[in-house]
Amino acid sequence: MSAPRAPRSTEAQPQGHALRRPQTREQLRRGLGHDWAAKLLALLAAFVLWFFASEDRRAIIDQTYDVPVNVRDNTDENAAETRAVTGLSPGTIKVTLSGRPERLRELRGEMIEAVVNVTDIAEGSFNQPLTVTAPGGTEVVRVTPDRVQGVVDTVQTRSLPVTVTVYAPDSTLMPRYQAQPAEVTVSGPSRAVNEVEQVIYAPVELQPGETRSVTLLPLDGDGQPVTDLTLSPATVRLTRAASDGQPSTALPVRLAPPPGGLQLTSARLSPEQVRVIGPADALEGLTELVGTAEYRTGSYQTEVRFEPPSGVQVLDRVTAQLEVRPQAAGTASPVTTTELFQSVP
Repeated sequence: MSAPRAPRSTEAQPQGHALRRPQTREQLRRGLGHDWAAKLLALLAAFVLWFFASEDRRAIIDQTYDVPVNVRDNTDENAAETRAVTGLSPGTIKVTLSGRPERLRELRGEMIEAVVNVTDIAEGSFNQPLTVTAPGGTEVVRVTPDRVQGVVDTVQTRSLPVTVTVYAPDSTLMPRYQAQPAEVTVSGPSRAVNEVEQVIYAPVELQPGETRSVTLLPLDGDGQPVTDLTLSPATVRLTRAASDGQPSTALPVRLAPPPGGLQLTSARLSPEQVRVIGPADALEGLTELVGTAEYRTGSYQTEVRFEPPSGVQVLDRVTAQLEVRPQAAGTASPVTTTELFQSVP
């Protein structure tokens, strides 16, 4: 029978570990000290790469632009020539782009393409999505709104005379003006063209014999500019005659009373005076100008019509804002237009 083994000493292990620790530290010290310049250069290169990579991420920003909406219509060529888009709403949208600051600073809203495509859409109202193309070096983040609405209409053309506007505040005689050409062509969507009542220019003060180029403006029945139209030509040559013409004067306007059964409760004229020209003997006896209006129940605006004496011409257009109601049987006589105007502040 073999003898039992003696137990291992527990003191040998700590002594061996104690011998290995100095060796490990020495190897680490030698490893760090070996070729330290290359290691430092690698560390520096890694730091530079990290810095620029994180800077690129920090430099990407967002910026919002006001961008006009463009219309694209690739309908059959012959049909596209007779089509127009009106009432585009909104006409300008907000587009947010992301990119580097220096790139975004170079951009303006007009440089960003926002298009609504109405190709082959039937005439009438539409509500279509927008297509926004981001310039190079940027990305589209947000488009507000992303749809627009409008109306596809038919193109129409009309010929209208140029309304001569007289301006001579210091003259007792009405100056004579001539526009050349005296007629212009108005073209555009039929809805807009049909709204035009007259083509005028801003009043200008010319000396006798002077000629000046003036810009034309189409107006509707309320005297408001009509947009989305093309005038050909857009300007005319305005000439004042070398000698002035007939005498002129300003007269207050009075409305003729409504017919029986109707009561005029409110009336406002714009303007309350009109300019007239004519022979001196015809103007001498005039103290006011009586106009007639369309009377009907309700509150509405209408045009005042005049029938001046022979040889007298009215130069201004007058509109009236009226309120008319039925006259109940047995009520007092309706108030006169003269009393109404006197009560208007």
